[in-house]
Amino acid sequence: HAGIVEDASAVVAQLAGCEESEAAFRRVSGLGVLVDLLDSGTGSSQRTKENAVSALLNLARWGGERAAEDVKDLGSGILSEIADVAMNGSEKGKSKAVELLKMVASGGIDGNEFQDLQLDHLINQCSA
Repeated sequence: HAGIVEDASAVVAQLAGCEESEAAFRRVSGLGVLVDLLDSGTGSSQRTKENAVSALLNLARWGGERAAEDVKDLGSGILSEIADVAMNGSEKGKSKAVELLKMVASGGIDGNEFQDLQLDHLINQCSA
C-alpha cells in the first residue's frame, strides 16, 4: 500500500509542474490532498511527504499566480510538516522543503509577511 501511495504522489508532483495543473487541482481539492499527505497522523512515508512538498512547490512555481497564492495561504497550517521534511528528508527533499518554507514565509496568510523567528531560524539552519 505505501509503495503505491509513494508512486502516485511522485506522479502528482510531476503533474503539479504543468501550467494546466492549477484548474485540475482546484477541481479535485488537490491542495487538501497534498496537505493530508504531509500530515504525520496519516502515516505517510518520508518519501510520500517529500513528494507532497515537491508537488506544492511545483504548483506554486508553475501553476500560475493564483496557485502560488493558494500555496502561500496554507501558511502556518503546514509549516511544521514541511519543516519535518526539511530536517529529516533526503538531500533533494530537504532542498525543496527549504525552498517551500521560504515561499510560504514570504507570502504568509492574506499576503502579509509571516513573521516567525523559529521559522527564520529553521530556514537558516536548513540552508546552511
